[in-house]
Amino acid sequence: RIGYVIATILVVLVFGCFYSFILKTPMYQSSTTIVLTRESDDTQKYTQNDVLLNQNLVPTYSNIIKSRSVLKQVINNNKLDYTTEQLSNLITVSSVEDTEIIKVTVMNENNELAKDIANAIAPVFSKRYKLENAHKIKNVMFAASISPSSMPTNMPNGPTGVFSI
Repeated sequence: RIGYVIATILVVLVFGCFYSFILKTPMYQSSTTIVLTRESDDTQKYTQNDVLLNQNLVPTYSNIIKSRSVLKQVINNNKLDYTTEQLSNLITVSSVEDTEIIKVTVMNENNELAKDIANAIAPVFSKRYKLENAHKIKNVMFAASISPSSMPTNMPNGPTGVFSI
């Protein structure tokens, strides 16, 4: 009886290793940030109300970032072989808690492509936002570009990673 338990554990372990190292496609993650802040204007001070407004606009901006018009422009600018829906599925947009920062994360099998897409989203969003901004709120700027990740985010790391399956 104990032999069956040990055999079952070994079979599951071997299958898990096979899946993790052979079948599973490595996915790379790259992120960039968009900072919401008013353009420099010496005549007005940046107030707590400005901060609160920007924090409250993060969910709206997150939806705009993943909008069809922004993604279509990213696809066209970078000659990507994706539909807007496929590209949207590669992108996660989140707010950095209690800040005016939006984090855009791209997952892809190609680390360079993940970086390129992440770096392309912020300027397209910023430009599109400035064109369509009905409220005349000038508060979108993006942080520096990022470098590609060298390690897949969904793969075990060495021998100890096998046991995390």
